[in-house]
Amino acid sequence: MMRTSLALKAAVLGVLSFVALSTVYATPIVGTVNSTGVAAVNLTSINFLSGTFVPNLFAVSVPVSGSFTGLAGTTGTINNLTNNITNTGPQPVGVSFSDPAWMVFTSASPVIDFDLSFIFPGIDGTAGCGSSAIGATCTPFSFSPFNLQNTSTGTSVAFSVAGNARNSLTGELSPFTGNFTTQITGQTIPQILATINTGGTVTNSYSANFIVTAVPEPGTILLLGAGLIGLGLLQRRRARS
Repeated sequence: MMRTSLALKAAVLGVLSFVALSTVYATPIVGTVNSTGVAAVNLTSINFLSGTFVPNLFAVSVPVSGSFTGLAGTTGTINNLTNNITNTGPQPVGVSFSDPAWMVFTSASPVIDFDLSFIFPGIDGTAGCGSSAIGATCTPFSFSPFNLQNTSTGTSVAFSVAGNARNSLTGELSPFTGNFTTQITGQTIPQILATINTGGTVTNSYSANFIVTAVPEPGTILLLGAGLIGLGLLQRRRARS
C-alpha cells in the first residue's frame, strides 16, 4: 500500500509539475495598449497612416500594461479596412472574417500580431443623421461601423473591432476588443456625411484602445484536470486505508 501511495504521489506531482512548466513556457498575450495615428475615411475604406502620414503605420502610446509594457513610443503596422456598399467586401461589418496580422507590434519580443475577425455595426441609427444639434447621434446606414455624435466643438466618431492577439513564437491566441475614436473639429454630422456621400475623404487623427484577455490553453486545462483527479484518487486510497 505504501509503495502504491508513493507511486501515485509521484505521478500526481509529475503531472502538476508538467502543468506548471507548460504554463511558464506558454506565454499568452494579455494586457492593454493604446495606439495613435491618422485615418483617411471614404465611403468604402478606412486607410491608416502614421502621424507623419506614412501609410499603414501606427504609434504605441500610453497607457500600456501586461505584454505591451515597454512598447510606448514604438511603432507597428496596420492594414487598411475595405468594404463596399453591399457589405460584401474583404472586411464586412457585422460578419466574421479573417484578416491575419491586421496589426503587428513589431517591437514586441516575441512579435505580437492582432488577427482581426469582426467589425461591430454602429448602434446609433439614422434618425439624427440630418441634425446639427449638439448631442444628436448617427449611424449612417445599417452596416456602417461608425457612431457619430455632435459636440460643442464638432463631431466625435467611434467604431469597435474584435479578434485575437497572437504570440508569433508559440501561436497562442488571446481575444482582444478595440475601440477607435476621433474628434473632428468644426464639422457637424451632416457636413461630414456630405463629404463622404459625394466621394470625398475625411482625414483626421485617431486614438485606439485595445484590451487583451488571456484564455487558458485546452491542453493545460486537461493536464490540470488530470492532476486534480489523481489527487482525488490519492485521498480516496488514504481514506480506505
